[in-house]
Amino acid sequence: MKVLSGGFQGISRCMAHLRSGGILAIPTETVYGLAAIATQPEAVSKIFAAKERPSFDPLIVHIPQGWGFLKKLDELGITDSSVLGLEARTSAEKLMRRFWPGPLTLVLPRGAKIPDLVTSGLSTVGIRMPRHTLAQDLLKHLQEPLAAPSANRFGRISPTSSSAVIAELGDRVPIVLEGGPCEVGLESTIVHIAPDGSARLLRPGGLAREKIEAELGRALLAPEARQLSTAELAPGMLASHYAPRKRLVLFSRHTLDPSHLAVASRGVMWLSPPPDSRMPGVVLSESGSLEEMARVLFATLRKLDNEPAISEIWAEAPSSDQGLGAAIHDRLRRASAPKALEPSQG
Repeated sequence: MKVLSGGFQGISRCMAHLRSGGILAIPTETVYGLAAIATQPEAVSKIFAAKERPSFDPLIVHIPQGWGFLKKLDELGITDSSVLGLEARTSAEKLMRRFWPGPLTLVLPRGAKIPDLVTSGLSTVGIRMPRHTLAQDLLKHLQEPLAAPSANRFGRISPTSSSAVIAELGDRVPIVLEGGPCEVGLESTIVHIAPDGSARLLRPGGLAREKIEAELGRALLAPEARQLSTAELAPGMLASHYAPRKRLVLFSRHTLDPSHLAVASRGVMWLSPPPDSRMPGVVLSESGSLEEMARVLFATLRKLDNEPAISEIWAEAPSSDQGLGAAIHDRLRRASAPKALEPSQG
C-alpha cells in the first residue's frame, strides 16, 4: 500500500491508477471513500470485493465542480432529467447551487453511462460534489465521475483518517490519498428528488435537514420503511450499519442508572460532559458542539472498539434530533442494532 500526498505527482499517480482500472482511497469532508471510475464496471466491482459489500447496496457517484447542473449531468450520461417535472428540476438545481460542493447527495434519474453495478440496477443514481480540496483536485484533473463508498469493510465504522482506512482494508486498497482528518466526520445527507417534485430524506448526514427544508421552502418527506432483502435507493439504510465489532448499547443520561457504568470492561462514550465529573468515559465535545461530536464520533468508536480491556461500548444517545443530532442518532442507532438480522458482513 502506498500513502500519497497531494500535489502534481500524487494526483498524477492517482489519475493513472484510476484510468488503468484501479481503486484507491480518497479523502472527502465527510469520510474517506474507496474510489473507482464510475463508468468502468470492472473497476467498480473491485470496490465491492474489497469492502465485501453486497450488490444490492448502491454507490454514490462523486463529480467535480463545474458539473453541478442537470444539463451538464444529462450531457455526460450521468443523469436523465427528462423524466423530471418542472418542480423537480427546479428543486434539484436549487439544492445544487446552494449546497454543492458539500455533504449533500441527490438521488436523481440515472443516465445511460452509469452501469447497473453502481446503482444496484435501480433507475436512480446518487450524485455528490465533495468539498475536500484534494478530492476536488483529483476530480478536476481526472474529469471522470468516481463511485466512492466509505473505505471500510461493509457494515463497519466509516474511516475518517488515512490510518483508519489502512487498519480497515490493509492491502485491499493499493493507494491512499492522504488528506488529514475529515472535517465533517459523518456521511452525506441523502435526498431523493422524485419526478413529481417531492423531496424525501433517505439518510440524515453532514447537512442538517432543516437547512435543506429552508432552501426548498417545504418539509422533506420522511424515509420509507424498507425490507432488508430488497435493493435500497441509497447506501447506509440497513438496520445494522456503521457498527463496531463489540456490542454497542445506547443510553440516555436522563434515565441512566450510574451503577451500569461502573463496570471495568465497559467503554463509555458521552456526547457532552456527564452530569457528574466522576463518571467514567470519553467525552466527544466539552462544549456540547454537535459539529465537534460528529467530527470525532467514528474515530472515538473505533478507538474504543480496538481497546483490548473493553468488551462492550456504552454510548450516550442525543437528546434531540435537531440539526446534526439526527445524523448522530441515526449512526448510533444503526451501530447498536442486532447484526444477526443482516446479511454476512465479513
